[in-house]
Amino acid sequence: MLDKIRGTLTELSFISAAYHKGAHIVSVPVGDCAPYDVLVQPNQDIQTYFRVQVKTARKTRQKDTFRLTTSRKTKTGQNIPYTLQEIDFFAAELQPNQWLLLPIKQAATPFITITKTSHTKFINNWKQLNL
Repeated sequence: MLDKIRGTLTELSFISAAYHKGAHIVSVPVGDCAPYDVLVQPNQDIQTYFRVQVKTARKTRQKDTFRLTTSRKTKTGQNIPYTLQEIDFFAAELQPNQWLLLPIKQAATPFITITKTSHTKFINNWKQLNL
């Protein structure tokens, strides 16, 4: 239950950050029926939007290192990777006001270790979302 609450708070934090960066519309699907958590429309062009799967990054014992799950679990506990047809980006708050915005093409494995040096170009790079 605590993980569900933590995930919801991370999603709300992302929604707030996207609006503060200038998103025109941020939508959330009702229920857990879509593979993405948030739909970001950066401007009034209804044809332009990004499907974002918001994740909670877990800090590891190593300094400035995080672990990010880039898959979802089935009811049987199997890890299933997200696809290009389902989402465009992963978003994970590494620390307050510091967001990793990772294109799905960069997520080749079900779990990724994030360091600030290895993924610098994806940290707070809101331009990828046209913001």
